[in-house]
Amino acid sequence: TMKLRPLKILQWNARSAIANKQNLEVCLMNEEIDIAILSETWFKPNIDVKFKGYNVVRMDRKDGKSGTAILIKTEIPYSEIKKLHKIKDLMLVGIEVNLHNGFKCSIISLYNSPTNNISYRDWDKLINSINGQIIFAGDFNVHNQAFGSSYTDSKGRQLLDAIQDNNLVYLNDGSPTIIGNIRHKNKSAVDLTFCSPNLASKFKWTILEDDMGSDHYPIIIESNLYLIENMKRRPYCKWDTKKADWNVYRNSFNVDHVNSLTYEEFINEINDASQKAMPLKKEVRYQHVKCWWTKECATSITKRKEALKRYKQHPNMNNFLMYKRQTALTKKVIRESKKQSWQQFCKNLNKNVPIKTIWNKIKSLGNQIVYNNILEKGDWIYDFLYKLAPDYVENKIDFNINNSDNKHFLLEPFELNELSSVMKSQNNSAPGIDQIQYSLIYNLPLPCKLTLLSIYNEMWMKGEFPSQWKNYVVCPILKSNKPKENCSSYRPISLASCLLKTLERLVKNRIVWWLEINDKLPKTQYGFR
Repeated sequence: TMKLRPLKILQWNARSAIANKQNLEVCLMNEEIDIAILSETWFKPNIDVKFKGYNVVRMDRKDGKSGTAILIKTEIPYSEIKKLHKIKDLMLVGIEVNLHNGFKCSIISLYNSPTNNISYRDWDKLINSINGQIIFAGDFNVHNQAFGSSYTDSKGRQLLDAIQDNNLVYLNDGSPTIIGNIRHKNKSAVDLTFCSPNLASKFKWTILEDDMGSDHYPIIIESNLYLIENMKRRPYCKWDTKKADWNVYRNSFNVDHVNSLTYEEFINEINDASQKAMPLKKEVRYQHVKCWWTKECATSITKRKEALKRYKQHPNMNNFLMYKRQTALTKKVIRESKKQSWQQFCKNLNKNVPIKTIWNKIKSLGNQIVYNNILEKGDWIYDFLYKLAPDYVENKIDFNINNSDNKHFLLEPFELNELSSVMKSQNNSAPGIDQIQYSLIYNLPLPCKLTLLSIYNEMWMKGEFPSQWKNYVVCPILKSNKPKENCSSYRPISLASCLLKTLERLVKNRIVWWLEINDKLPKTQYGFR
């Protein structure tokens, strides 16, 4: 399923997206940013930095300084642009997204250091290496009065010539993009945004009145352009059984004809009844206020904004020092709030706290940084899938089973009390592709349970089962401290049909009972009993 959404972009020179990560995440959430264009990220090449709810395309410098990146919401389809004209010492990445009017849009993020002098020819080649509609943004570190700086330098003239000759339009409104030092009166607009001419009228370019911990203003670019968003990121949806009306669910079955249903028809009946009695679980959006975020954090940020505004209106040494002092204080308040939240959580830990709660807390406090090499997505997936489903599998072994004792207890049809016992013992774990959870089976009305029992017995007696049971949802889970590029670093979690697992438990319970009652297991065995 697809839906349209207006494109909203954040452009910002972060002066370390690691040090200012909390501020950035709050901005992404509050401003509902789709794509973020970042300069001076300061990511180290061997560190995988994660922003929850976003994919990251980046270019890093070996020493961990400089750098550029693009953050893209996970539900937005995109492809990375590989064939951009390379310029020495220019940090450059690009992505391509689809707009609903049928054409593609290339979004380019760059950072150019102040000492790097790029010629007109290189700018021209770079722009011509980009296809389709263009959004071309970043910290160019050039000065031109046309962009909003107090003066024009040779680097600014060469860039403006290349922009004009390639028929691009600059969106800057003349506002400075750097928070000036009191000793330097010159205005600087080095964070620039260019686009194709037919896109210019569709954008609204605004500076945020907050530094977010950097010496550059964040820029919000709103548009009436609509991009395509993937509504489903998961292969299947789950019923929200916590909001179920079980009386409605049980009364939705036509009990007069359920006894004649096939397995496929029975599945459809369950899903139809579920649709009437409960909603589907909502798509997880991932943006959420951090657990450590307090009223003091919000108040301190407000004071930082006010100090910056005061300095802009009355640029004197006293206001500048007050602004810098409040910026440092805000960082300290956020850091202390995070520390206190962790300490309070540790004080409340006891043996009754679920392990899931502990891990959720750790993740919410952490910066989501994992030390490993950054590789292209999916480089390991082919080997991983081959191990699960190789091209060739040996023929199944013929065990020459003797079926002379067809009346053995283990081969008898299952009874309702056996099914009821299994239903009571099952936890409501994740379902398979059919979406049928254990709670949906447990809450079936009696006629439907008898129908399910009849279906199970038919499978049991014939030795056949539905072809759907061969299909699993497989989730590769990365093992702790293992390299992402190796398929052996992933543990496969397979989600089978709960109806299949219920039948397996019926068989297992019988076998275990028979082994125990006939003393087939040694007295010294305690595990798995």
